[in-house]
Amino acid sequence: MKIIPATSDDWAVIRDLAHAIWPSTYQDVIPADQIDYMLHRGYSEDAIQQQVEEGHRFYLVLQSQEPIGFFSWQPITTEQAKLQKLYVLPASQGKGTGTKLLEKVKELTRQEGYKQLILNVNRSNPAVGFYEKVGGKRLEEVDIPYGPYVLNDYVYGWELT
Repeated sequence: MKIIPATSDDWAVIRDLAHAIWPSTYQDVIPADQIDYMLHRGYSEDAIQQQVEEGHRFYLVLQSQEPIGFFSWQPITTEQAKLQKLYVLPASQGKGTGTKLLEKVKELTRQEGYKQLILNVNRSNPAVGFYEKVGGKRLEEVDIPYGPYVLNDYVYGWELT
């Protein structure tokens, strides 16, 4: 497995990965119309570029030179970074890839001097169990307006010191 920083040449690959991953990942979590809305709003090439301009740092995950996933993180404060996205194709799930990617994000943020890594995850998402298994501490429960929807999330955190 190889992890590389994504560039603007990769925005279409990230878009395509999101469109391949999201429907199966979220089909039992949020309604199909919300999945479509969030994919359109968050994963067009323009939307990804906008996120980069807001400080997101995207990385591609390759297996045998083929993209199998991506992640992004963003500085929030001088001490806190946020894992914004961590997605792996369904065929590559359950093989330790997510754990390796999370460890990579923790390493990247720790190297830049951040003391804490946080992320939001939908309260109904089965990934809640994954984040607890890999040592995430549930910090709070939040409801975030997102267009015509409300995101019902937990915030998880890891201390990086």
